[in-house]
Amino acid sequence: MAQTGRKAIFATRVSTGSRTYFLDVSETQKGERMLSICESRRDGDGFLRSRLYLFGDSADDFVSAFRDALRVLKTGQAPVAE
Repeated sequence: MAQTGRKAIFATRVSTGSRTYFLDVSETQKGERMLSICESRRDGDGFLRSRLYLFGDSADDFVSAFRDALRVLKTGQAPVAE
């Protein structure tokens, strides 16, 4: 990661059949921590990759919305508006 100016802090991988997800936490040169989520999936002879970057200052809002989306995914019911 030296060439990107980021320091690796944590990395893990989740394999789900034809897709693999990589979750990496790193620190930027300015000391900000960020989460990178990369999806890799087969596409013919190669792979397609999609990437999402999440910085710490928006993590709580993202996690809250993600939990709501997971609830809908599992139950089929939209969350109750507050």
